[in-house]
Amino acid sequence: MIEQPLAPPGLQAVQARVYYDATSGEVTGVHQLLAPPGEELSGERIEEEMSAFQVSLSSDLAYIVLDDVSGLLRERGRLRVDPETKQVSQAADGPAAP
Repeated sequence: MIEQPLAPPGLQAVQARVYYDATSGEVTGVHQLLAPPGEELSGERIEEEMSAFQVSLSSDLAYIVLDDVSGLLRERGRLRVDPETKQVSQAADGPAAP
């Protein structure tokens, strides 16, 4: 994965979704909803914001919601989601080529 800040200064991650192929478990993207610290977002607003991003992706993708993806975003290599348990892990075939 590309090394990047988890959130710009002054913002906090409200929710993150890991998008993956429901058959293979291959992770195709991670999306975080960011907001200023202390800003309260309703569940409806969070769903609206996150769904707007999902529209730009393939409708065949599944996703899981994670509260904290900081460790996940620091990992190097390809990730996968076990379609049965919905757990994220390093892909068995190892890191992706740089």
